[in-house]
Amino acid sequence: MNHLILAIGAGRDGTTTLQQIINKIFLKNKHDGVSHHQKDHQDLYNQFCLYKKYGSRDYYLNILKRIKQWKLGDAIIGNGYAHVLNIILDIHGEKLKLIHLKRQKRTWMDSFRRNIETFPWNHGNYSDSKEPKINRIAAFHFNECSKDAWNHLSMEDKLNWYYEKNHDLINSKKNLIQNVLNIETEKLSSEKNLHAITKFIDEEWLPINEGTHVNTSKMDYEDLNQNDRIIVSRFYSRFDYVRSAKDPFEGEAYFFHKIIDGFLNRYNYEYNAISLDALCSYNQILKKRIDRIERLIESEDRTRVSTPKNA
Repeated sequence: MNHLILAIGAGRDGTTTLQQIINKIFLKNKHDGVSHHQKDHQDLYNQFCLYKKYGSRDYYLNILKRIKQWKLGDAIIGNGYAHVLNIILDIHGEKLKLIHLKRQKRTWMDSFRRNIETFPWNHGNYSDSKEPKINRIAAFHFNECSKDAWNHLSMEDKLNWYYEKNHDLINSKKNLIQNVLNIETEKLSSEKNLHAITKFIDEEWLPINEGTHVNTSKMDYEDLNQNDRIIVSRFYSRFDYVRSAKDPFEGEAYFFHKIIDGFLNRYNYEYNAISLDALCSYNQILKKRIDRIERLIESEDRTRVSTPKNA
């Protein structure tokens, strides 16, 4: 696969789940590309807003630089790309394959509103955050109204504009893209779509048999401070709660990889860092657990031997 897969929506429409699905498809077909979620989206939002505010070409060049670094064979999944889709097309052209994710508006608005309330610093121009980390596109960036008029709109009107604008920007470029796949969020993990996504990426590839279910938006963040909300959201962002409920080994593997990642990045992480002493202690815990498992297996084997075949 020598294309760039770009999967975009308006946010809160299954991009995290799709990133995991494509990652599993890559792994099953032994593809060494990377499935990215929200790659560069913060910079692409902020640089675009600054460009619209000040008009300096430097901000436009910063956007170009980011997108030029994207590699063929990878997948870029998330929001924050619709408003620069024309630039992405100019750079990657015929090598671009587009997946358009779309969630029903009412459920999207409810979910996006909760996300703004939980993470206001990620929603500049939509929240009351004084120093947002991300400034999102608004009607005044497209000369559709003044900033003052925008600030007086209701949240309902702002969200309605955001939803429609993102999808309009995507739809306006579809006729320029040779390969486009439209997916309804509500049917994202269906067997039909898992097959369609795989064949869209590469006609010769084998599809995965089961989707994934990752959604941190339903967690109870109300009693958490801002810092803890970020930590919890990032930690569980790829936790497949359905697969883990069906198969405890899935959950065990998730936390095992978190421990290993925490050790390898112990000098970079402020949280989730695992020291060498902690890893040694974990090793002792694992040995005790392995010992218990071996005793259970031995006990089961003895039971099988002592039980008559005709019993």
